[in-house]
Formats: sequence, structure tokens, C-alpha cells
Amino acid sequence: MAQHRLTDSRYSQTDSRHVYHGPITETGPSSSSYFSGFDLDEMVTSLGSSSAANQRRAARSQGKLLGEPDCEHQEDGRPTWGSSLGPVLSCLGCVVGTGNIWRFPRIVANNASHGGGLAFLLVWILFLLLWSVPMVTIEYATGRYTRRAVVGSFTQLIGPRAAWCGVWICLVSFLIGCYYSVILGWCFYYVIYCASHELPTQPEEGLRIFQDFAMESNWPVLTTAAAVTLACLFVIRGVKTIEKVCLVLVPVLLLILTLTFVWVLTRPSSALGLAFLFKPNWGALSEPGLWIDALTQNAFDTGAGAGLLLPYASYMTRRHGIVRYATLIPAANNLISLVAGMTIFSAVFSAMVVLKPHFTQAEIVAVLTDSGPGNTGFTFVW
Repeated sequence: MAQHRLTDSRYSQTDSRHVYHGPITETGPSSSSYFSGFDLDEMVTSLGSSSAANQRRAARSQGKLLGEPDCEHQEDGRPTWGSSLGPVLSCLGCVVGTGNIWRFPRIVANNASHGGGLAFLLVWILFLLLWSVPMVTIEYATGRYTRRAVVGSFTQLIGPRAAWCGVWICLVSFLIGCYYSVILGWCFYYVIYCASHELPTQPEEGLRIFQDFAMESNWPVLTTAAAVTLACLFVIRGVKTIEKVCLVLVPVLLLILTLTFVWVLTRPSSALGLAFLFKPNWGALSEPGLWIDALTQNAFDTGAGAGLLLPYASYMTRRHGIVRYATLIPAANNLISLVAGMTIFSAVFSAMVVLKPHFTQAEIVAVLTDSGPGNTGFTFVW
């Protein structure tokens, strides 16, 4: 009886949901009688919740939460990128262009005219870390969180009174697009010209090509209209079309640049251009203009702070890591600029040594620093 009372007392002190109500036996309660006191539905629900929580933790460690909208649409119906590569190539397609291939070599040459470009390159990389990556991180975080474009993001985060900030950014981007579409039209013309004419062999010929195009023909109107029309068609059709186009065009651009760089390295005296580009000139670090140029070139290269990447981020989901993309895309963009710079420096030094053997190093660099529209045709086409 004492044993019976001890057993009965032990079970009566448990949680009321698990109290044993069956008969007391010499060996304790029977298994069937004991389990009849449990709420099996509650047990199953509890186990299911625990399993779901474990799956969420595992998914979170892989960068994707369960229950998150799929890659086609978010919960609010907003479409998203169809792949992890889509936003990378689309953002690169947004920011990679003449700023990398045309402007960057000229800015390096302007700051290397006294003896070498390594000092500028180091400061340029420094501002990549101090300016571009942080600013792009902010843009990606804001866009992904608000799922809005520039004006909507400012309104949602700060309030309606801050909408003018987004309007201002959009206005600046619009004005940049007005002249950039003209430059894009120039690129269209050079593609057509290079496919149907012999390449120029002198800077004067390159200048004459541009003058004939810009001053004495209607080509600028046609090429600019083509650039604007294509851009509008892609934007109107939405992010899915932009992604599909960039998945094709950006790799083609990178392939052309890579093949051109490899080909240039086979040209005579091309190593002189690389040697000058990476030659240290530490005295240039004391010049404020070098630091300003390095910062502004990063802004042109990556588009950081211009609001260009924020709308792209609004189509991202949690599986698109902000820090990963904000580091990868500016770094890849600057790498493209560096490859373009090595290509242009090598090509110009090689061409000038062959065509103008009496040119000094300073005169060759002057060809790069005077890389206006005419000489752009010269440096590009080579």
C-alpha cells in the first residue's frame, strides 16, 4: 500500500494535462492507461512546430527563409529576379560603360603624367572600400527593405516631407541620362563604322571620323533616338526583360573586353603601357586633385550614391544577400575598369611606338589625357 501511495503521489504532482487517472497496480500504471492521459493532438502539433523551426533555422543559415515569396513574385505582387546571377549582371549592365572604358584611362593618365599611375590606383581602390561599397550597401538595404524606387523609399523611411530628396536624385539621374544617351549613340556609330571601314592609323584620322559623324551628318540624331528607344522598351517591359537582356549583353561585353586585352598584350611594346600604368609615383599623393579624381571616378564607375542601384534592389528578396552583392558588384565593376585601363594604355603605347617612334613618354601620355571624342575613336578602335 505504501508503494501504491508513493506511485500515486508521484503522478498526481505532474502537469494536470499528464495526470494518471487509471487504476494503480503493483508494478505501476499500465502503458495504455498512462498514454491515455496525454493530449496526442497537442504532441503532434508541438513536434510539427519544432520541426518547422529547425527547418527555418537551417534555411536561414543558407540565406533563404521558409515561407518567403518565390523568385517570381513577392507577397505584394512585385516581381523579383529570376536567378542569383540576374541582379549581378543587371547591376553591372547599369553601371559599366564609357565611364570604365573611356573616362577611367583618361583620369589615370591625367594623374600619372608626372611618372606613373600606381599612386592613383591605390587611392582609387581605397575609395572603393570607403565610399562605393558602403554607399551601395545602403542603397541595396533601402531598396530591398522598402520594395520601392527612390522617391517611394524616401517617403516610406523618412516621411512625405523627404520625398523631395528622391525627386532630386531622380532629376540628377535623368539629366545624366540625357547626355549619356548621346554618348551611347556615338558607340552605336563606331560599331557600324568599324564593321564597314578600315581602322584609322593616325590620331588625326580618328578626329576626322568623329567630326564627319557629329558635324556633317544626321547620324547623331538617329543613333541617339535608337539608344533612347531601346532603353525605354526594356524599362517598360520590366525587370524580367532587363534581366534577360543583361544575361546576354553583359557577358558579350566582358568577352569582347577580355579578348581585346589578350590581343593587345601580343602587340609590340604593349608592356611599356603596363609598366607606366603600374609605376609608383608617391609624390603624387600630396596632390589634392588626385584624391578628388579618385573619389569622383569611383562614383562614376560604380554609380554609388546616384540612386541607380536602389530600384534594382527593390526586386531582391532575402536570398539575395545585401553585403555580398554590395561588395561583389563594385569590386567587379572596378576590376573591369582596371582591365580597360590596361588595355587602353597598352594599345596606345604600342601604337605610338610603332607609328610615332620619335614620341617621348610624355607625348604618348598626352594622347591619353587628350582622349576627347576624336581620340576616343583612336584609343577604342586600336
